[in-house]
Amino acid sequence: MFKKLRMKLSLLCSAITIGILWSMSAAFLLVSESNQLENNFLSFQADMNSLLTSLEGQSILSHSWLKKMENGKYRIYLLDNDKPLLFNELTFSKEEQALIDSLLSHYRENLSDQTPANSFRPAHCEFSWSEKKAAKSALRTSSHYVSCMTWLNNSVPITAVVYASQLPQKRHFFMQRILFAGLDLAGAVFLFAFSYFFTGRLLKPVLENQMRQNEFVASASHELRTPLSVILASVSACEAAPTEEQARFFAAIRREGKRMQGLISDMLLLASGQSDRLRLNKTQVDLETLLLNQYENFEPLARQKQLLLSIDLPDGDLPLCQCDEEKIAQLLSIFLQNALSYTPAGGSVCLSARQVSKNILLSVTDTGFGISRQEKKLIFERFYRAEKARSQRDHFGLGLCIAADIAKAHHSHITVTDNQPTGSVFTLTLPCTPPF
Repeated sequence: MFKKLRMKLSLLCSAITIGILWSMSAAFLLVSESNQLENNFLSFQADMNSLLTSLEGQSILSHSWLKKMENGKYRIYLLDNDKPLLFNELTFSKEEQALIDSLLSHYRENLSDQTPANSFRPAHCEFSWSEKKAAKSALRTSSHYVSCMTWLNNSVPITAVVYASQLPQKRHFFMQRILFAGLDLAGAVFLFAFSYFFTGRLLKPVLENQMRQNEFVASASHELRTPLSVILASVSACEAAPTEEQARFFAAIRREGKRMQGLISDMLLLASGQSDRLRLNKTQVDLETLLLNQYENFEPLARQKQLLLSIDLPDGDLPLCQCDEEKIAQLLSIFLQNALSYTPAGGSVCLSARQVSKNILLSVTDTGFGISRQEKKLIFERFYRAEKARSQRDHFGLGLCIAADIAKAHHSHITVTDNQPTGSVFTLTLPCTPPF
């Protein structure tokens, strides 16, 4: 499913960006070519002004001089009193002659009346030419730039037709389009590859979240199945057992029912925390009193497990802290429960508090098995339990995950460090409220 979603998102993202890229490239080419056509036509007009001045100053128009003026760019066709010069007829091909006839016909029908020639004023006009349309507005579709000139030489009207092919320019445009098409194609490949990579990174948290959700459901189902199996087995045994033995089965049913109740409560708390609905009732809390209460609650359990539970408070008073007293107590209970469960008999557990700058650090230190570097990254995951604790059934692996959610809701954080020579230190850093 994620592969298909990734491909669809990649195609959508790349299609949008590629469409924008190609549209901008096409617009740039259109504007660039239009500007080049306009500039070339203006340059042609300037050349024709210079050429007309040169033609007026020549008393004799020789073939060699005209070839020099053409300079490989233009073709010049002259008419002396509407009769073509001999060397023009000899050097122009039939196709060129047909073109000249069309240009002269267009000039005489449409433009000659706008450029009258007399002894005082020579005239010329420039236009773009195509078989379909002859006008300046047809620069993009034209095939030639054309100039028609008329002046008097020794009282004889001379007409010149000068034209330049646009074929080199169109070849340049074609090669420019091929270059842009290649660059756009390369850009499309790069954008698709980038989109595929980016959507993979984008979907990675979603995939990991789904995997964690699947693992959560599987782990929760497994944890619920065990007490349910014990309850069903106890019910079956209770039905067949004599009255004096039924109390033992009822006790097992009650014990497993409480385990299920605790597991479901933890799961509901996690669900509320993960959906940002973990409600806090913040008040000014005396943390010393809170720690003493936790010490008194867990001291009998520590004695039962043959562990030494101690408390370490600073000599001076701790400042009040703006927090949810019930949630912080639950977090400390999780720390203490884990410490007492994972510390072997004869070990010790210490509950302490100290102020560092504007923060209060609440710590639980044990002399248990310790936590490896790899496990420190996993212990806050749902249903994770250290290998040494797999045999213990009073833990579901949800406590530290709940503790992390409580800390996050208080805008604080939990750190886990090693205790020397053995054991671990769990520390909650809470921002404190300075005394007034």
